[in-house]
Amino acid sequence: MKRKNTSSWNRREFIGTAGATAVAASSMWPYLGAQGRLPVAGPSDWDRFAYDLHNTRFNSREATLNAGNVGRLRPKWTHEIGAPMQTSPTVVGGTVFVGAWDGKYHALDAETGEQRWSAYTDGRVYYSPTFGNGLIYAGSADGYVYAFES
Repeated sequence: MKRKNTSSWNRREFIGTAGATAVAASSMWPYLGAQGRLPVAGPSDWDRFAYDLHNTRFNSREATLNAGNVGRLRPKWTHEIGAPMQTSPTVVGGTVFVGAWDGKYHALDAETGEQRWSAYTDGRVYYSPTFGNGLIYAGSADGYVYAFES
């Protein structure tokens, strides 16, 4: 008698997921630090929507902007995503993460605006990504949560 597979994963899904994970991990290798470590959120990083879990939109450790220089702010770069967006960016370790309605999350170099990588989901992206444990966590209208190596 053949035993029924009670696992929610089948072999094809497992192999596909493992392959996608390997490709994503290998594509991140050039962006790892000198010691091969993922970035860590610093004092000026906004690692989640509205800065913190209380949505204060205030970073008491911010030392770059102040009342004396905020009036002199000018755009340093722009990057056309090519689709409407309603997410707020998440900035960690020199990378800007943002999602768009085309179902993609984008990672941009915070210094130059150049795209480092993008990843598709199977639905529109309405939700801002968040950072934790060296990963970018992101939701999609397809009903899934994704974890990307930052």
